[in-house]
Amino acid sequence: MTHEKFFPPWNKDDNSLRIPGRGQPKDACNQTTKLLKDAILIAAEQAGYHHGQEGLVSYLQYHALNNPVPFFSLLAKVLPLQITEEEESDVKTISRIEIVPVVSKKSAQDTKTFTEIS
Repeated sequence: MTHEKFFPPWNKDDNSLRIPGRGQPKDACNQTTKLLKDAILIAAEQAGYHHGQEGLVSYLQYHALNNPVPFFSLLAKVLPLQITEEEESDVKTISRIEIVPVVSKKSAQDTKTFTEIS
């Protein structure tokens, strides 16, 4: 038995191994990915009830207040880049939301104290 029965011969012209078959449809979602996303949303919703009455919203509010850096990183990925065009103008306006870290008062006071000692 040769390996050519299981694998097609390698096409040397285009340097790729082409396996015949239809493959996955273009709009099909991977079942494992879908299940994992659903499980994450359910877990976040259930954890949110420990912080309020609104499930997932309460969970996200809790993390927005207590873990702002990862929350705003997530928010930046969720928010779309908004492009608007005025009909009479030749100039296109692009609106962009940018998340900038803010230094807390406590860390600013620590920095000031450190510079005074030096």
